[in-house]
Amino acid sequence: MSNEIVFGKFGSLSPENYTMELISLCIESGMLNTAKQLEIKKALENEFTETAMQSTRRQSGSISESRAQLLASSVLYRSDVYLLSLRSHEKAASALVNMPMSSILKQGSTEILRLFEESMKIFRTAYNTRINADNHEYHYVTEKAYDEFRRNYSAQFDGAGCPCNIDYPLLGQNACDSKLKGVMFICDYYRCICLENKLCRLFSEADIIRLLESYAHERNDDYRQMYLNIAEVIADNLLGRAIIGKPLALELTENDVKDIGSRCKGLTADSITSLLEKGLSAYYKAISSPPLYMYLRQYAPAFAIRLGSAVQSGGTAGVFTVIKA
Repeated sequence: MSNEIVFGKFGSLSPENYTMELISLCIESGMLNTAKQLEIKKALENEFTETAMQSTRRQSGSISESRAQLLASSVLYRSDVYLLSLRSHEKAASALVNMPMSSILKQGSTEILRLFEESMKIFRTAYNTRINADNHEYHYVTEKAYDEFRRNYSAQFDGAGCPCNIDYPLLGQNACDSKLKGVMFICDYYRCICLENKLCRLFSEADIIRLLESYAHERNDDYRQMYLNIAEVIADNLLGRAIIGKPLALELTENDVKDIGSRCKGLTADSITSLLEKGLSAYYKAISSPPLYMYLRQYAPAFAIRLGSAVQSGGTAGVFTVIKA
């Protein structure tokens, strides 16, 4: 099988079961001979045995099936973390073929510890840039969740676990939809929170609170208790303004919303996405952060689908927020 065909299949690999899926693909393609497969199996078994012994403090006796599954998952997570750190399916496959699995596991343990320390720096940035919006879930993730994670995380015995109850969604996605686990999830999640805080800080907290209050009022609710993403409420209005060529701001009038609907009527989601990207480009200088700009661009296609569906249904109710005086 040609490398081109093999590597083309790598796009289907999932971060949450990376090592096992990569092994299967490499076996299927003939990249792992029988001897190498046995070496990988033996190394994983040895690492599991050692981890299990450490978990029982080297006392004799069996461990429960659920505990064994947790420890096995933690062993595989070490391999996942290292192979994913290579940031290339091709490099990961090469490492799997050419490196001893014991070395991959050791490198993975080192990378987990590095990410654990890096996560503190990322969280501090998120904490220091948080906004004073008293939404329950936002407050929890920016002030309490990370401390719970750092206090309870076990890289050795539950590396893939996340011992805190993060439920606050990110822009365009639920936190639980992430394919990453453990400390990789924490680093990625708080990087996103940092970007979303940066978006919020383009506007005054007073204007953001007015927007959130209006958003909640339209739904007969209290934004402080709602399951919402603050950055998404902001981004929706910002993207609406981008479509009709208005400067970077939060406010939309009823006429603005009608104008947006007229501009998007009859357009496909792809056409609306192009319209959004063109409008966003006018905000590039004002946003003054390439990572944040790209974060918003990544949200545009999903937003375009939602907006297009609303327009086809006869309106844009629920997409934009008209700020109440």
